[in-house]
Amino acid sequence: SLEKPFTTFIHPDDIPTAIEESNKLLKGNIIHYLENRIITKNGTVKWFAWTFSPSKDDNLIYGMGKEITEKKLLEDVLAKSNSLAKIGSWEIDLINGSVFWSDITKRILQVPNDYIPSIQDSTGNSNQYRKINFIKEKMEACIQFGESWDEEMLIETFKGNRKWVRSIGDGEFLNGKCIRVYGSIHDINDKKRIDQEIIENNERFNLVAKATNDLIWEWNIITGDVYRLGDSFFKNLGYALNPKQIDWISIIHPEDRERVDYKRKHIFENTLESYWEDQYRIVKANGTNAFVLDRGFIVRLSNGKAIKMIGSTQNITKLKQNEIDAIVTGK
Repeated sequence: SLEKPFTTFIHPDDIPTAIEESNKLLKGNIIHYLENRIITKNGTVKWFAWTFSPSKDDNLIYGMGKEITEKKLLEDVLAKSNSLAKIGSWEIDLINGSVFWSDITKRILQVPNDYIPSIQDSTGNSNQYRKINFIKEKMEACIQFGESWDEEMLIETFKGNRKWVRSIGDGEFLNGKCIRVYGSIHDINDKKRIDQEIIENNERFNLVAKATNDLIWEWNIITGDVYRLGDSFFKNLGYALNPKQIDWISIIHPEDRERVDYKRKHIFENTLESYWEDQYRIVKANGTNAFVLDRGFIVRLSNGKAIKMIGSTQNITKLKQNEIDAIVTGK
């Protein structure tokens, strides 16, 4: 094996770097740290970290290697996880004046992959890239007073696009002086967009509920949580409580409660059913009764299990009274 060149054992993608570093050794330079992949006898690939030092006294090169395969695998998993989660990292070395942005950070800020950031870019003092001013005030407070941060903010990227991010940062201090600032940047634009859509949809539903005096609701069958929209519906029943504070089962008329519960559970168990409808009485705050028409659409998993129901409740007391009056009068 000593008769073969050292490149025989090195992964093909790492050979150019290995040759470059070996040329430095031949010129008498020390290689403080070098990572590369080694192909083992059985064909598997392992990562090693090397340190090399040439000796002029005996004209030899001394080296020490440490296997770091597990470390590299963990780094790869972390990088892939961060990529999927759209989380980038960054670091500013205030002693050497160097700045590091991960590939994901560059992608979030929409700068070219080969772009080399500066301290001015990161602190928002760059004239050319002032649009990336996303942590200037937080950075200054961290450097001067040691204040870390974790905030959501709307930034303008290199390309002029507005984007929501979560910025996290902290500082490293030595003898009371900040020597390094580091952190992460998380692209939360999609989350913010969805949150905004939910708010807008809730506002629309609330307006519909006010216009029709209906109660619009969403019931998580798994957790039992219910979200209701329709203050006017409860006010018409004499209840001043917030819809979230209403125990719906408790206001169903005792004579109807068991039937309503049984019919609803029966439909949940029937995987072919997706629509539920029922009429029943509820007890108003003054003790009198009101009639409601309750309807809901059932959301199921692929196996048919009911997990959610979305629907509306309409007060049909006047309609019922008109039906009763028509029967009594014969009209």
